[in-house]
Amino acid sequence: MRVCCLLMTSLFGLSQLDIEMLGQVPLNQMSLSPSAGSDIWGFTDGSGREYAIMGTQNGTVFFDLSNPTQPREIGSVAGASSIWRDIKTFVYDDSADSFSAYAFITTESAQGIQIVDLSNVPESIREIPDYEGILTAHNIFIHPFSKDPFAYVLGSNLESGGVDILDISNPEGPIRVGGWHDLYTHDFFLHDKWADPEFDGKDIGIAFCGQVNISIIDFSDKTSPRTLKTITYPNITYSHSGWVSEDGRYLFAFDEIDELAGEPNTRSIVFDLIDLDQPVKVAEWHGNTRATDHNGFVRGSYVHLSNYNRGYTVIDISDPTNPFEAGNYDTFPPNDSPGFNGAWGCYPFYESGIVVISDIQSGLLVFNPGTEFSFSVSTSEEMGAVCAGGSGTPVSVSVQVSGAYNGTFHLEASELPQGIKAVITNNDFASSGTATIQFEAESTLAAGIYPIVLEVTAAGTDPQTRVFDIEVLDGADGPVALLSPANGTTSLASKAFLQWTDMGPARTYFVEVSTSLDFSTLLFSANTDQASVTVSGLPENAPIYWRVTATNPCGLSSTTPTSVIFSNGVKLLLVDDDDNLPDVQGIYTQALNDLGIPYELFDIMGGGANGPSLDRLRKHKLVVWFSGDQFQTSDGPPEAGPNEADELALIDYMAGGGGLVLSSQDYVRDRGIQTEFLEALGVSDVTADFDTFSSLTGTGRLSFLGDMTFALSEGQDFPDALTVGSGSSALETPDGDVVAVSKGRSFFLAFRMEGLLNPGQQAGSDLLFSAHKATANLDIDDRRNNLYFPLNGMQLLDNTTLMLINLNDHAVLADLTAVTVDGIAVALSRPLIVANGRIDWSLEGFDINPERVLWIHVASDLPLLGAMDSRSSDRGFAIPAVDQLAPSLIVPHVAQDTEQFFTKLGMVNGTSAAINTQSENLAGVINQFELGDPYSGVFLDYETYLGTVDSSNSAFTYRTVAGETALAGAALIGYQDNTRIAGLTLKQETSQTLYFAHLAVVDNGWWTGVAITYPGTESAVLTTTAYDAFGTEVATGTVNLSPGAKILGLRDGSHAMESLIAAGVPSSAVWLKLTCDQPITGYEIFGDHSGRQFAGFQATAESRASMVFPVSGDEDHWSGLAIINPTDTPQEVTLTLFSEHGIELSSSVQTVQAFGKVLALGEQLFEAPPERGYIRVQADGSGVVGFQLYGPRDFAWLNGLNGL
Repeated sequence: MRVCCLLMTSLFGLSQLDIEMLGQVPLNQMSLSPSAGSDIWGFTDGSGREYAIMGTQNGTVFFDLSNPTQPREIGSVAGASSIWRDIKTFVYDDSADSFSAYAFITTESAQGIQIVDLSNVPESIREIPDYEGILTAHNIFIHPFSKDPFAYVLGSNLESGGVDILDISNPEGPIRVGGWHDLYTHDFFLHDKWADPEFDGKDIGIAFCGQVNISIIDFSDKTSPRTLKTITYPNITYSHSGWVSEDGRYLFAFDEIDELAGEPNTRSIVFDLIDLDQPVKVAEWHGNTRATDHNGFVRGSYVHLSNYNRGYTVIDISDPTNPFEAGNYDTFPPNDSPGFNGAWGCYPFYESGIVVISDIQSGLLVFNPGTEFSFSVSTSEEMGAVCAGGSGTPVSVSVQVSGAYNGTFHLEASELPQGIKAVITNNDFASSGTATIQFEAESTLAAGIYPIVLEVTAAGTDPQTRVFDIEVLDGADGPVALLSPANGTTSLASKAFLQWTDMGPARTYFVEVSTSLDFSTLLFSANTDQASVTVSGLPENAPIYWRVTATNPCGLSSTTPTSVIFSNGVKLLLVDDDDNLPDVQGIYTQALNDLGIPYELFDIMGGGANGPSLDRLRKHKLVVWFSGDQFQTSDGPPEAGPNEADELALIDYMAGGGGLVLSSQDYVRDRGIQTEFLEALGVSDVTADFDTFSSLTGTGRLSFLGDMTFALSEGQDFPDALTVGSGSSALETPDGDVVAVSKGRSFFLAFRMEGLLNPGQQAGSDLLFSAHKATANLDIDDRRNNLYFPLNGMQLLDNTTLMLINLNDHAVLADLTAVTVDGIAVALSRPLIVANGRIDWSLEGFDINPERVLWIHVASDLPLLGAMDSRSSDRGFAIPAVDQLAPSLIVPHVAQDTEQFFTKLGMVNGTSAAINTQSENLAGVINQFELGDPYSGVFLDYETYLGTVDSSNSAFTYRTVAGETALAGAALIGYQDNTRIAGLTLKQETSQTLYFAHLAVVDNGWWTGVAITYPGTESAVLTTTAYDAFGTEVATGTVNLSPGAKILGLRDGSHAMESLIAAGVPSSAVWLKLTCDQPITGYEIFGDHSGRQFAGFQATAESRASMVFPVSGDEDHWSGLAIINPTDTPQEVTLTLFSEHGIELSSSVQTVQAFGKVLALGEQLFEAPPERGYIRVQADGSGVVGFQLYGPRDFAWLNGLNGL
C-alpha cells in the first residue's frame, strides 16, 4: 500500500467547466502498475467513510476517500489480464460496530467471479476463493442501495450470455438460482420503485441487449423471469447501458456505437415508463461533440456520464423531457472524437456528493460536480387551525434551497387523523413558488391538537418531512389577556407598545384605542395577525383605553376587558451644554423622538454662558442637561457642566420637586462644583479623570437598569470617579467603581451619557426618563375622597405596596402624593383603577428615598378602599388606610417598651395649617408637640410620647390642642429584634360594643392577646361573652372598669383570658363579644409560640352587610377568612372573587349560624385566586364581622387585615 498523491500535470492541463477536480491517482501510482483502467464502483462503511474500487487491466485497486484531495490506496487484488473488469458491492451490515460488505468482480478472462471481503476497511481487505460457477462475464449488477442479496451477472459464458442470477446471502458461497437468456445482455438495471402503479414494488429489470433492443423483464420470480416488453429506437447501433430516474418514471439509455455509425453528436435517449407495458420515447439529449457515451447514472436531477474522449459530463434532467448539459470536465484533452479513450466508468452515489471517474489513461479521478443541493421546508403558520364542521385558514408551504436545483417540489400530507381532510392547491411547485394547504374538520371531531406529517420531495435529494400540528376548535376564543402596558400605567411618551397574549395560529386581532371608555371616539384601530402593535400620537394628560378582539376560524371572540394607561405627556427640557466638538445633540433628540417623548430644547452654545433661568426650569418636570466632552481651552473660561448661577437655580428647582439628569465629565476638574450642589445630587466627593469602562451595572433602586453596554461613537472619554452620599444609589463599573449617583429625582452622570444611548439598548432610555415624576400640591378638601398612609417610623420592609380597590362602576384616577420630611409634596403617579378593579402600587418605584417619606396621600373623585402591605422573607405587617382625619387618636398601648417589646407611633398633620398637639392620659398632659408645618409629621417611641409617666395601665390619647380635625396615625407593635411586627391604624372612635373575631387554637401552639382601653372618667361595667363556631354561648363574665383603665387578656397554653371571664375562656370558644355601659376601644394581637408569626387587628365596633378582602394567588402563600355572625338570625354570606381588572371570576355561598363563625382558607373557597384580586363579602341579613390572615406557607411571617 502507498499513499497516492495528486498529479495535476498528468492530465495535460485539463479544462474545467462548472466542475471541480479534487484529486487523482495516476495509473503509475497504483501498486499494480496497470497499463489501463476500466470500470469503477464505490461504497461507504459503517462510520461514513467513503471508498472507491477501480478495475484495471491487471486487477482491482481499493481506495480510501476520507480526504478526497489525496485518495489513499488500502489494497489491491490481482486478476487475469483483460480490457474489461467490472465491480459491484453489497453491504450486509451498515452499522459502525459490525460493518460487513463484499465486492464481486467480473472479467472476460476466464477466472470466475472474484469475491473480496471489505468488512475490515480501511485497515485491510480479504480475498476469498473465486466463484467458479461462471468463468467469464462482461459485467455484474447490484443496485447501490439494494437490500436484497442478489447479484445479476451479465454476458457470461452460460447459455446466450443473458442475465444470470446469484443468491449472495452467503457472500462466500454464492448460489445460481435462475436466469434470463432470451438475448445477450451487455448491461442491466433492476429496481422495485416504479411510477407505474401496476409494477411498483416488483423487481423489474431492464436489459441492454446490444444491437437488438432494450428488454423489460419481470424478475419477481427469480427462477423464471418473464419478458414484459422490448424497446427499440431510431438508429439503434449498440444498446450499451442505462439508468432510471429516482422516481421510477424515466429511463436514460446510452448507445455506445451510434456516434461511430453516423450520429452527429453524443446521444442519450429518454423513455417515459409511466406505463411499463408501453414505454414511450420522449426526448433525446445531444452533446456538443461526437465523443462516445459509455456509462451513465442518475442521482437526483442529474445524469453523471462517463463520456470517453470528452471525460466527465453532467446532464441536468430536472425536466426529463428537456435535458441539457450542466457541466463537463475533459479528462482526455487530445480530442473529443468517437472512440474508446478517456473516461470509462462513473460512481456518483456518495453521501458527500463527490463523484469518482475511472479514466483509461489517467487513472482514478475525484470530482466535486457542484450538483448537490438541499432544501428546508417552512410554513406561513407554526400551526394550522380549523373549526370543527368547517374549513381552516389556508397555510402556505415554501422551500429554501441550498445549491443548484431547477426542478419542482411536490407536497403531500399524510397521517391525517380520522375526521380531518387536507386540500392541497399547487402541490407541484418551483423553489420560487408555494403550495397551499387547507384543512377541513368534521363537526363531530373533538377540540384539540392533532399532528399530521407534511412531506416535500424533490429529485436528487432526500425528502423533507415535518410534523405539523392542527388545532381543531369548537368555538370562538375567550377574552384576550392584555399584557402590557400594565393596567393603570402612566405613560411618559406620546406612543405606546401594546402587547397581548397570542391566542394561537390562524388568529387575527382587532385593536381599538380610545380616550373614551365606551370607545365612541377612536384614536386608533387596526387588524393584525401579530400579538402587539405600536400606537403613536397619544394625546397629553388623558386616559387611554384599549381593548383587543380575536378572530379564529370559528368566529369572533368576546371582547377583552378594557385596559387603561394614562398619558402624562409632560414636556421635558433638554439643555445642550456641549461645544459642538463633537455635536452630540442629535443622539439625545433621536432617543427622545424614538420614544415619543415631547421636549423643549435649550442650547447654551458652549462656553461660559448661563443656562435656563429658574422660571424656565420650573415650567418642566424634568431637565436633561449634557455637556458632551467639552473642557476649557488653555486660555478660555471653564466650560464643563452648569456654572455657579446655574447650580443655584438647579438647587432651587430640585428642592421644588423638579427632576434632573446631568451628564458632565470633567465637571470638577474644569469648573469645580459647589458643595451645596454636590449634596443636592447625592455625591460626597468627586475624583477627576477616572479610567474608561465598557459596561455599567445599577445598584440599589437603580438595579432595574441591569447591565448596560457603554460605547461612544465619537469624541473623548474622561469620566470622573464619585463617592456616594447618604441615601443615594449608584452606577458601577465591573471593578466596583462609581461613575454615576442618583438621589431622589436627580441623576448625576460623571461621564458622557450618550455612550448609553446606543440603538437597541433600552437601559439608557430607562435611565434617562426614570426621574420623570410630576410634582403637585396636595388637594385635600371636602370635595374629594382621601386615604392616608402614615409611614414615618413604619420601618418599611423589602417589599411594600399600597393595595387600592375601586368598587365603583366607573374607572377612577387616583392621585398618589408623597410628603417628605422637608414638607415637600411630590406627586408620585396618577394610576387609573378600572371599575371594580384593584392595583398594587410599589413603594420601590418611588423616585424618592422611602426613609424621607412622612406619609402618602391618595385622592380620588370616587371613594376607594386601601391598605398597606409590607413584608420581607421573614416578617411582615399590614395596615388599613386611614380614611378620614380626626382631632384625636387613641393609642393602642399594648406593649410598654422593654428589652423585648416596643410600641412605635407615626402621626401626621394632614392639613395646610400649623397645629399644636399633645399626648395625655387621665393624669393630665404628658408631652406636647408642635406640628407647625403643613402636612408635617412626627415619629414617636414610648419614651417620647409618655415621657417618664408610668401609663402602662391607663388609656392614652394623642390630640390637637385646639380641636382641629387634622390627625392621622398608625402604630407598630412588636419585638425589639423586629422578628415579629403587627401594624394597627389609630382611630378616634369608641363604642359600647366590640367584636374580637378570632381566638387562637391553643392546642396548635397559637396565642391571642386582647387589649381593651377605657378612656372615660367614670366607673363602668364590661361584659364579655364567648361563642363557639356554631353560635353557642360557652362562657360569660363581667368586670368593673375604673376611669382610664386598660385590661389585657391572654389566651395561650397557661392563660384563658381570666381578666375578662373569671372562669376562663374555654377551648371551644372562637370569638368574643364585649359590651360596656360606657364607650371603649380595643385591639387584638394574634401569634404563635414559635416566635415567627405576629398579626394585629382592631376590634370591630359594628357589623356590616358588605366588606372586601384583597387576595393574591400564589402557590407559595396562603390566605384565610374568618366571618362571624353577631346576630340571632342565620345569615347567608356570598363571597365573590374579582380579578384586578374587575372581572368576576367565581362565587360561593356560606351559611353562618346565629352567633356562629366560618373560617376557611382561600383554596377552600376558590380553586385558583388571581395573582392580584379581591373577595367581596355580602351578607343577606343585618351584617357580619370579618378579618383576614395571610402569609407564606412556611409561616415565616403573618399579616392580618380587618375587612375593608
